[in-house]
Formats: sequence, C-alpha cells, structure tokens
Amino acid sequence: MPAFKPGLGIWEGKYEGVTRFWLRWSDSTGNWILTLVEDDKRRLSPEQNQYSRDLFEMKE
Repeated sequence: MPAFKPGLGIWEGKYEGVTRFWLRWSDSTGNWILTLVEDDKRRLSPEQNQYSRDLFEMKE
C-alpha cells in the first residue's frame, strides 16, 4: 500500500461565506482534500446542488 503524503498549500476561495486565501490540505498528487460540505455537494444530483446553492445564498 502506498504511503499517504499530505501537503499543505494556499488556496483562494470561499469557505463558510468568506472569500480569502486559506491554508488547505492536499493529497500526494496535489489535489485539494475536500471538506465535508464539498464532498457532500459532489455526491448530490445537479438539481439538489442548485437547491443547496439557493438556500446558501438566502443565508448571506
């Protein structure tokens, strides 16, 4: 089994309604490790994603 070698990088994006630069974990190939919310959104259908975005925008 290959060893897991996480990295740490600077990511610019929006997290919990705040847009800025963030420290973020990446995997050994440089892909960002998803937050729980991002992972949940990735699993949703396009219709569910739109509904989630609409709800999130109403909170802001």
